[in-house]
Amino acid sequence: MMINLCGRMQAQQKDLVALTTRASSQLKLESILSYLRGKGDTGATTREISDHCDLSVYSARNWLLKLEEKHYVILVSDSIRSSKWKIVS
Repeated sequence: MMINLCGRMQAQQKDLVALTTRASSQLKLESILSYLRGKGDTGATTREISDHCDLSVYSARNWLLKLEEKHYVILVSDSIRSSKWKIVS
C-alpha cells in the first residue's frame, strides 16, 4: 500500500510540474504577444521584447520562433545584429 501511495504522489507531482510549466509558458507567450500588439505596425526588436518580458535575448528569440511557426508573429527584418518582429495581421 505504501509503495502504491508513493507512486501516486510522484505521478501527481509530475502532473503539477507539467501544469506549472505549461502555465508559465502560456504567461510568457501572452506577455510577448501583448507587448507586440502594443507596438502596432512598428514592431519590436528581440532585445526590446526580452527587456520588456524579463527574458534573456536567447529565450525571447526561442519563444518568438515558436510563435512564428504558429503564424502569430512575423520576422519583418533580420539584419546581422537585430531582428524585428510584428504581430500577423
